[in-house]
Amino acid sequence: MVLLRKWRDRSAVLRRRRSRDCHIQKILTSKAFTLVIRCLGPHVNIVIFPERPTREIKESKVSIHRAAILVGVAFLSPLLAQAPVVNAARGVEQFAKKSATVQKRLVSELREVASAIGGDYHDAMRVVLAAADERKDVAGKVGKFKKPKKRAPKKAVDSWQMPTTLTYVYGRRLIEPEGRTKTQRLQLARRVAVELILLGLMPDADRLLAELERELDSDRAADQFAAFLESWRNGDESFYEALDRTAGTEDSVFFYDVMLGDFVAGFAKKSKDIKKGLNASHDALHEGFLCYRQYRAFREAVALSLVLPPDVPLPQHLKRYEEKLTGSYSLREQVLMTLALHGFDPMAVVKLVTENADPLSNPLWGNRHDPYPAWTRSFEAAIPGMVEDAGSTDAFLKMGIEKRQSDARKIRKIAGIVGFLPM
Repeated sequence: MVLLRKWRDRSAVLRRRRSRDCHIQKILTSKAFTLVIRCLGPHVNIVIFPERPTREIKESKVSIHRAAILVGVAFLSPLLAQAPVVNAARGVEQFAKKSATVQKRLVSELREVASAIGGDYHDAMRVVLAAADERKDVAGKVGKFKKPKKRAPKKAVDSWQMPTTLTYVYGRRLIEPEGRTKTQRLQLARRVAVELILLGLMPDADRLLAELERELDSDRAADQFAAFLESWRNGDESFYEALDRTAGTEDSVFFYDVMLGDFVAGFAKKSKDIKKGLNASHDALHEGFLCYRQYRAFREAVALSLVLPPDVPLPQHLKRYEEKLTGSYSLREQVLMTLALHGFDPMAVVKLVTENADPLSNPLWGNRHDPYPAWTRSFEAAIPGMVEDAGSTDAFLKMGIEKRQSDARKIRKIAGIVGFLPM
């Protein structure tokens, strides 16, 4: 009791309840820890989170089923750490079988407890999202979608993608919700929130990803070309996504004559070469795609590297950015190290990328784009600070990984707190 008096109580005192349900009675915070106190009949369960949150925690009246509390939360983290993506998918399957009422309750509880988690990274994330809430996006002109008669092969079933409720649209600087109807969007929001937490991410991490991509997409020279590739569709995906997904495989997508004609009509004023014939326009479009792909994929990889925990892989089409040669660090590792050097503030890394990036050529098919030289200069300039902090770059990388893994473990434990333990 003496110890508890040293903690600041940020919730109102709730009356003692005796029922078949367990209730989160208090959320207490100190300079170093957050305590979540739960009562189950005569029993009390306390869960401790390191690091003090900086935002206010409202009174929690979350109801938790009694049976789920019998499973020890301490066993959750090692279980999920073995294969986060697989375990998250399994958890979502179990979640989908529950009624809409139970799903809403669980998601509400997950968000309530997640709001108590503090730390440098999570606090920086909340600053980014707060700024996004204040911004008013102006709807851009979408134009009519165009679809060739022949489609590229469908995506592989086992191709993992970051679960999202919204997507940043490159070239238009807009963030658009996924789901065609209100019901679909509500269902998606519940499922994504659960999957993100099981992956070790905050339930709004998809919003953070979209905001980071929006800020990273800073070169307006690519907007018209990006809109062109977005307007042409391969089923439910943009033509850019189809081209990027199948590049270098046996299922590579080819440009169709009708698409080349549209390209010539839209971009002939920028280059006389594309008027010389079908082959010339094909070559220009292909070179333009390769240039734009270097620009966009690099930014997608940076954004995901800033969001995902170290034990969650990049999607298949970005795998090359976490591969490394002997004696070097992968782009993903470099981004994590730079993030750690800047106090785990993702916007600081975004600013470093955009302010030092080499501009795209105009037209895009004029010269190949390589984002690495500019990034390498920024990374090498940061190395002395890393060595000063940890003694070596390897030690600094290890420190960064341990910090982000610790963040992920705290989030994954939330599933146990609200009684949702995927098995």
